[in-house]
Amino acid sequence: MDPFSLAAGIIGIVGLTAQTLQVTSAFAHEARHGKEEAAELLNELTVLHFNLSRLDQFLRSASGGPQFQDTSVLVSSSYSYRDKLKILQEKLDVARRSRLTHFRWPLNNTEHRQTVDELRAYAQCVQFSLSVNGCALLSKTSGEVVDVLRHQLEAV
Repeated sequence: MDPFSLAAGIIGIVGLTAQTLQVTSAFAHEARHGKEEAAELLNELTVLHFNLSRLDQFLRSASGGPQFQDTSVLVSSSYSYRDKLKILQEKLDVARRSRLTHFRWPLNNTEHRQTVDELRAYAQCVQFSLSVNGCALLSKTSGEVVDVLRHQLEAV
């Protein structure tokens, strides 16, 4: 997959992140219970949205950059994150539309913590990919990345 194709997928995730930001923002401002949790998630989504937008620009400007296989770390983590984000966005949207749960944060503590941790991890992956070396490394499979990092550790 060339960088432009990956950028097209990333821009889809940017849009989905923006939709999730809107719903989360409504909870952060209107919820009676869970405002702090919604605000924390809103903060993580904002950082991720910014990083994804920068990654999209970076990939679109990368001429002759690395080729990304479907098994590369960046592509596979993007697919995984997109699917998780769709589930989160749907859950928040359903809760927001419901008269019974409109003012209540729909994630329990475990779900909330796991979601924030996953968002943070993906945001860090995206941030890392914004450098030329990081982008080249994340174009490899997870096994290849482990081998490269192992060789770097052995060299130290």
